[in-house]
Amino acid sequence: MRKESGFAMTDKFSIFASFVSETVMDKIRHFICVPLLCAAFSMFTACQDPGPETGMTLPVPTGVAFVLFDDTSAILSWEPSEGADHYYVILADAVSGRTITELEAVTETSVIFEDIPAGTSCYCRLRAINGMEYSDFAVTGTITMPEEPEPEPEPEPEPEPEEAGYGLSRDIR
Repeated sequence: MRKESGFAMTDKFSIFASFVSETVMDKIRHFICVPLLCAAFSMFTACQDPGPETGMTLPVPTGVAFVLFDDTSAILSWEPSEGADHYYVILADAVSGRTITELEAVTETSVIFEDIPAGTSCYCRLRAINGMEYSDFAVTGTITMPEEPEPEPEPEPEPEPEEAGYGLSRDIR
């Protein structure tokens, strides 16, 4: 007879107890550990961006250029993305991040932004779209619109000649 934990155990009882323990442990592993592992895996995969519902994405637009056109306008141009039927374009203020203009269904490969306020630093974000498929954003560098020129001061008027000899005064008697 063995004595464990203060109880006298026969060999048959200890074999039965170890069998029950292994069975219980298997159930604990199966009914507790497996669901916990599944829940942890689900939480991990839920935090990841699944992308479009189709699971496919379009290539990011390439050859992107964002340049000044004139004092109040800028041009954004790019190469067409394979599979895209339109593009989503955002013009944003580089300082505040605020959207200045948002264009949702651009079918061309260039856009002219007009009436951008003087002194504004801005950039563009561009994405290719086709149905439920889309690309990551292509982001341009920042450009700053020219400041409005200071108006030139008006020239001072020339002095008017005085009646008595163009500024020379003389007492004549």
